[in-house]
Amino acid sequence: MTSIPSSIDSKVYTIKLPILPIPLTSTVTTGLLAYEGQISPPSTVGSWNTRFRDSYAEYRSIAAEIEIRAVGIYTGETVFFLNEGPALGTPTTSEASQRPSKLVNNNTQILSSNNKIRWKASDFTDLTFLSTSTGYNPFHYYLYTDAANYGSPVTATMLWIVRGTVTVQFRGIGST
Repeated sequence: MTSIPSSIDSKVYTIKLPILPIPLTSTVTTGLLAYEGQISPPSTVGSWNTRFRDSYAEYRSIAAEIEIRAVGIYTGETVFFLNEGPALGTPTTSEASQRPSKLVNNNTQILSSNNKIRWKASDFTDLTFLSTSTGYNPFHYYLYTDAANYGSPVTATMLWIVRGTVTVQFRGIGST
């Protein structure tokens, strides 16, 4: 069944949605944690198909906030950065040290407000409405740490929980 064109219902509905939490663990021998995440609402927002795809014809992501939270008392720091545009793949030591980033402590006892990255849509590609059945990644976010460069623990340790929100705009009537 096809969706009804968005011109029939021209209202735009803005909703701030939670992203499914992601636990991240370092490796045993090198303390490496190299992670690439993405914000594509159809895959990162819980129950997308039943909650939104059938109700609305189109969507666009207009903002996001990604937060990382340490889950224990561990040594070292983690580099946290984002990249608009194509995915970089698994981050490396070189990329982590050369990109504008935030350096976040791996210890829950050291409080820091420096553990969030915010993104806002700013170009034509980001602001284009897409079918609610289409995935789109306006940006990718990255976490990188290792024992040699950033002092992370050299045991298999769950270091971080990644969570956040994405603000999505919907329009049009979806198929039922």
